[in-house]
Amino acid sequence: MGLLRTSLLVVLSCAVMSVQAANFNNSDPQKLANDVSFSFLPEDIQGLLNKSTGQTRIKYCAADRPELYEEITRFSKRPPKRIKGFNSRMDNPDKVEGFEAVKFTLAVSEAYMDAWASQDQSKQEIILDALYQWAESDALTETKKCRINKKRVNECTEWKQKDGQDLSDAKDHTTTQQMAMFLAYGYFQTLASYKPADPRHVKVRQWISKFFSGNGKPNSKAPGFQAFGFGWRFPSMMELSVTDSENYIRQSRKMIRNGLDKVNSLVLDDGNGGDFSQLTIDGDTVISGTSLSIAGKDGSVSGTFEGDTGNSVTGSYSVSVGGSGNEEGIFDVSTEQELK
Repeated sequence: MGLLRTSLLVVLSCAVMSVQAANFNNSDPQKLANDVSFSFLPEDIQGLLNKSTGQTRIKYCAADRPELYEEITRFSKRPPKRIKGFNSRMDNPDKVEGFEAVKFTLAVSEAYMDAWASQDQSKQEIILDALYQWAESDALTETKKCRINKKRVNECTEWKQKDGQDLSDAKDHTTTQQMAMFLAYGYFQTLASYKPADPRHVKVRQWISKFFSGNGKPNSKAPGFQAFGFGWRFPSMMELSVTDSENYIRQSRKMIRNGLDKVNSLVLDDGNGGDFSQLTIDGDTVISGTSLSIAGKDGSVSGTFEGDTGNSVTGSYSVSVGGSGNEEGIFDVSTEQELK
């Protein structure tokens, strides 16, 4: 479904970030607006971005969709109160209440980078006002909660049927969290410095903070890059950046190290996970018997990857999809994306 598409640069090394504490209930808009700065980008990468010319930024980051900002304005008029109705396979978007939240998030993610690249204040104004409208209406806050204070509640379900056609409140909840966090990442990276004293920023940040409770714990059983946000680490880092600046850098480094260790256990030939040690991008290495979790066009699937990479990083896979039988396709090992 493309739910994971985002226009933001996400770098796993997150070594140095400039962050200060914030109290989302602070009554001083100027202080609140100036106190929060969050970025996934290491300091050296951020420095290179800041030094880039307008022509370079526009070449690589500008959106080529004149209707983009009209879409955002339209979506801002009636923000959905909740997402409800996904099935476990998530192949029924036309029947989902609040699915426009996904479309809004994708459009805003594209606009974040476009407006940053052009430094066009009229575009930044449209984005900020749209986020304010969603915050003012408490958009998505009425989605059924499957986590409160990062703990599972309400016995939410998914994949009760092998074909994935069962309604899943777990998918409703997770999608809500994803959309809120994606909007937040781009906001802090590209928009927070626009009119920093504008009181709309306070409302937007208060709204964002309402979703922190529904995220998972960063050191949950979700290994490495699996699950949402690098095993819930990215949203946890953002939350720390605005609530606990004293411990933010130390805790973030710990989370990243832990996540990378888990990635290594998945991809290295150490008996703890998938074996990618035989993969040779420029050679003719055959990969076989490798266990993967694949985010395909029809949902998450897992099974055994078998194929000859030839002179590329692609191979065929045959996997069991949610226990409902085998599915075959082409998988790009380098990006973990299904090609068809």
